[in-house]
Amino acid sequence: MRAIVFVAVLGAGYVYFNGMPGSNNEGAFDASGAPLVQVFTFSGCGEPCDTALSHLNKRDVDFDHHNVDPNNKETETYELWSKYKTNVFPLIIAGNDKLTNSSNAGLAMILGKNFDTQFLTSREKDYYSAHFYADGSPKIVMYGTDWCPSCAQLRKDFEAENVEYVEINVEKPRLKKTLLQDLEIGGYPATWVGYTRVNSTKASVIVDALQNY
Repeated sequence: MRAIVFVAVLGAGYVYFNGMPGSNNEGAFDASGAPLVQVFTFSGCGEPCDTALSHLNKRDVDFDHHNVDPNNKETETYELWSKYKTNVFPLIIAGNDKLTNSSNAGLAMILGKNFDTQFLTSREKDYYSAHFYADGSPKIVMYGTDWCPSCAQLRKDFEAENVEYVEINVEKPRLKKTLLQDLEIGGYPATWVGYTRVNSTKASVIVDALQNY
């Protein structure tokens, strides 16, 4: 009997448990409305924050780095951080998108949504090219296998609801190792809408993500 391949997701976020107040997420944009990247860390974060910064630097992303003291509410940095209403570090903001861990695949997703392929690796560009139609509109893309029961059920649900989708079989030797690592796929099916990974195996949720993309 085959076992589902699991790939460890790199770098869970560091949770700071004091909590904090904050207004609604206003996003990170310049005066012209173009998305910016802001990164929030704090001195006790350690490896997760170091990893996130390393990923950004390797991609040559221009970002503002804010080192927060969560116990000092009288600083501009705290005030800026608090509006995003999260107590998890690292916190990476790109436009209206938020990442609260050091996942390289997660970083690629939010950068892709805001900057298209500018900061993606060559392999990521190749993967994500299959996620869009020629006019730039997003597709539903399911990564799965022939033997995965959940994949079979999702196929059945898509077909019952006449949902157009693309399936990529990750068992192909030229894909399996690098694709699972780069996209951090830990189980099947793994479904994307454009640059967004949809953490559900329900067809209705995936279709909603497409409609709201």
